[in-house]
Amino acid sequence: MRATIAIFLALSLAPLLGGQAGTLTGHEELLSRLRQLDAAGPRAALEIIGRSTQGRDIPALFLARGRFAGQRQRKPIALVFCQQHGDEPSGKEAALLFSTGFQTNQGAIVPMIGDGDYIVSDSENHASIIQGTLIAKGRAGAGGLVKYEHNDMTDLERKISTLPHDAGKLLVTDGVFSMSGDIVNLPEVVQIAKKYNARVMVDDAHSLGVLGKGGRGTASHFGLDDQVDLIMGTFSKSLASLGGFIAAEKKVIDYLKHHAPAFIFSASMTPAQVAAARASLEIIKNEPELVERVHNNANRVRNGLKELGLRVIDAETPIVSIVIGDDMLTFMFWRKLFDGGVFNNPIIFPATPQGMQLIRMSFMASHEDWQLDFVIEQCGKIAREIGLLKAA
Repeated sequence: MRATIAIFLALSLAPLLGGQAGTLTGHEELLSRLRQLDAAGPRAALEIIGRSTQGRDIPALFLARGRFAGQRQRKPIALVFCQQHGDEPSGKEAALLFSTGFQTNQGAIVPMIGDGDYIVSDSENHASIIQGTLIAKGRAGAGGLVKYEHNDMTDLERKISTLPHDAGKLLVTDGVFSMSGDIVNLPEVVQIAKKYNARVMVDDAHSLGVLGKGGRGTASHFGLDDQVDLIMGTFSKSLASLGGFIAAEKKVIDYLKHHAPAFIFSASMTPAQVAAARASLEIIKNEPELVERVHNNANRVRNGLKELGLRVIDAETPIVSIVIGDDMLTFMFWRKLFDGGVFNNPIIFPATPQGMQLIRMSFMASHEDWQLDFVIEQCGKIAREIGLLKAA
């Protein structure tokens, strides 16, 4: 298996790591480097992993030995963040890992809902939450899914107040909404949930490593760690890996272990994914300044785009979104920006409401000022070319 991984890396990662892809010499050099890292052992290898701009080596992520196997690590790796990241525990007794973040939301939401229960969901929740709620709706009945207007606490209270007080209710929301980058009004969500006898689940896919003490997420950001019943997270965003977790009381996690098909009938995370996530957690823990830097970088671009006159969604997260408002203009902007050297995502209906079609960008702590200024410059140039801004 180790040889297979090394060959795969030689073929696909040689350019990234300095070898010459497609040449025997480059592959031999890369394989030699990989073997040296492997011989050093997982712990020594993981200590030199990290952001490529800091000179750390990527291959060690893929060379973690079998004892990092996902099945064995389902509980410990999630708890590394939920209970050991920072000086204080998050208040969550247990956690469960799934193979992907998308799968985590389906695996956690569906088993929690039964006949006569209700799911209360923000209208702009992520697609993984939507899929989970739609499946759960089949268990709860036609009226079991209740949607409220995005981050609108008045609409939330109006709708949840009509539900039977003693019925089971799961209030599900993103911590950071993936399209706009805005943050849920969690204090009011928690207050309303308590008033109407509901449980709260927060999807921290875009909050982990970004918000809260040491990047611990939305609940930590608001000082509500012990007020949120279930916290979901993914390893595919700030942790640069793959997989997801749900953290809650031990009795809830024990229930999910025996009632979540997405957990029971799916393969575990691979050793490489587990090692990558663990290494990223260590970096976040040991370099808390990265959390501040990622916000500074995003704010630099957000403010620069606003100064140009572009319509930018106000947010406090690394997600920076430019509202275009038209499908074809959005695709034109995306293509020109991509061809100009800036990776970005075009977002159109139904992923976002009509009239809110947008260009979505995400920024990292490792971006340098000249790169951020280049993005601003390219956006201004293209906006003038397609008529979003007046020509200078």
